[in-house]
Amino acid sequence: MENTMTGAVTAPRVFLTVKEVMLLMGCKEDKAYKTMRKINQESEKEGYMRFDAGKVNKHVFAEKLQIPEEDIENAIKYVAAQG
Repeated sequence: MENTMTGAVTAPRVFLTVKEVMLLMGCKEDKAYKTMRKINQESEKEGYMRFDAGKVNKHVFAEKLQIPEEDIENAIKYVAAQG
């Protein structure tokens, strides 16, 4: 994936932020944070790396909530475009 500002190649992001989770779940911030905490706790027990507060592994999130990866990527793009 190329960064259009610098031309540098960057790796795709593996996490979601609270804004993206809110968009995907159609919920308020407090519900998004609760869901992210629960998924992070479960993921850590399953051996996955735990992200900092306010971030969650996008692949685990998609799997646990049965959300297509395409919808996840679209949410990331939408939130990024909003600034």
